[in-house]
Amino acid sequence: MTFNTPLDRFHAAVTAGADLLPGALPMTLDVQGDTLTLRSAAAAETFTLEGQVLRGRGGTFDVLKRPQCALALMTVQPTATHTREHAQLTALATAHGFELRTGRHAEWEHLWTVTPLHLRHPDGRVLWLAEYAANDLFSSSSSVLCAGDHRLAAYHLPLDEDTRILMAMSDAELLTEFGALPTLPETVTASTFGVRPEAFAALLAGEAPAPEHLAPSDFFSHPQRYENPALRVTRASLSARGQAAQATGDRASVG
Repeated sequence: MTFNTPLDRFHAAVTAGADLLPGALPMTLDVQGDTLTLRSAAAAETFTLEGQVLRGRGGTFDVLKRPQCALALMTVQPTATHTREHAQLTALATAHGFELRTGRHAEWEHLWTVTPLHLRHPDGRVLWLAEYAANDLFSSSSSVLCAGDHRLAAYHLPLDEDTRILMAMSDAELLTEFGALPTLPETVTASTFGVRPEAFAALLAGEAPAPEHLAPSDFFSHPQRYENPALRVTRASLSARGQAAQATGDRASVG
């Protein structure tokens, strides 16, 4: 079946909501001209459709992009309080009186996990953001925080799962396993770009953040430019964690 218009595409996504968002509450869509009301048992949101852009009170979504279409559906799905600091977003949200909540995540093409982050203010204001986290544990750990197509923050740790496991092993364990010591980094440094207050203020004002306040376009191609010395993973720290976990396991087995 062919869906010729953005409205057709979004209506099909609502109808197939359980396929796009496994476990999601059933949803309905009421269409009155360019005004669309999306409902579930948990919430209702009203949007206007401008071309292929769905515009609501907390942000916009391009309904021709599958991840953003899923994020639009998530605006009426249940959320839970999120208290962990998140690329400096939590502190900014709290300072402006917003509560940060997170919703059900969805996978996109098996490459990214998309998680909605909703900011809610007691006066009724909302902001809809999303985190895209890479699923490939065997290359590196990467994520971006977005408001629509605007990249507010980014994170990259060039450490694959195999290297992480080897770094956690002692020299004696490595010699036993390989007969020689493999070449391993002693330290791996994460690259970060946190949410800028200017970008957050622009979103609160209903405006697009200025490019200089967004994650740089070369963040992932030249991550070394944005290394954060405060966020380092060392062989010593990984080895200590591994020994602690092993000790805990030994105690549990004895008990």
